[in-house]
Amino acid sequence: MNLPRFLKITCLAFVSVILTASVIILVVYKSGYLSDFIKQKLAQNLDRIGITFKAEEFSVELFPMTIKFRNADFLNKSNSERLFQINSARIQLSLGSLWSFSQRLDVKSTEIDGLQVWVKFDKEGKSNFSGLDFVEEEGGYVELNYSSANLDIKNGIAHFGGISKQIQAKALDIYLRVFPEKLSDEQVFYHFDLSSKDGLFSYQDKTIEGISIHAEGKIDHTSAEITSLSIKSQISEAALSGKIENLQNFQYVFDVNAKVSLDAIGKIFDPALALDGNGEFSGKVFGEGEQYRIEG
Repeated sequence: MNLPRFLKITCLAFVSVILTASVIILVVYKSGYLSDFIKQKLAQNLDRIGITFKAEEFSVELFPMTIKFRNADFLNKSNSERLFQINSARIQLSLGSLWSFSQRLDVKSTEIDGLQVWVKFDKEGKSNFSGLDFVEEEGGYVELNYSSANLDIKNGIAHFGGISKQIQAKALDIYLRVFPEKLSDEQVFYHFDLSSKDGLFSYQDKTIEGISIHAEGKIDHTSAEITSLSIKSQISEAALSGKIENLQNFQYVFDVNAKVSLDAIGKIFDPALALDGNGEFSGKVFGEGEQYRIEG
């Protein structure tokens, strides 16, 4: 079948454009420019929040388009406090990001293996996360769009420490899955499923070990709703639900139902008391930072 001359020319022009674009992308990729560009934009977006990003290794794969980095540190730019450390991460971007990364990088999924998180408060009650700004701004920046992203974290460790009350805590074998729910262009919630086991909690040199946690709920950039939170340890089992009303100041209110082993408490905190039996509690816990109040 003979094609009209103008149709042949159109097809040849289209093929030429595709080939030229492919060659340009391949050259940019092989030269390392694409990897350097995306690394710079990732660091720039974190810098807007107030976080300094450093990675020992950083690379980009084309098909599927994926950011990979290893041994990365995330620091609070205002006080140089350590926030996160990631052993390895894979961040998959949509293919459209190849053509639109001058405005936005659309994140499809994030896989993290080996995450450490540090949370601590000074004598004034300020945390190492103080000063970070998670409010999105418009104009002139390349955006990282997480509105359709799934997040999986494995082998995580969380460190919690408070100077004023000599509190130390560690959560091991953390698993976290996050997926979005877009209510409108302005409002996106992220549903999460979090679990950890074999953690420990230390208060004034007294340590509780074997702590397991499972939590489900949803979160946005200002608050979090906890639909269920179960905590099990050698001294108690507790079921909680409630809301963290302010993530910046960690202001919260929870409904709590707990069963406590008085015998186990006595062995840890004061063996001379010779406590025996079990206790139960049902009530509310209100708090902000390290300060809290119990009603019930």
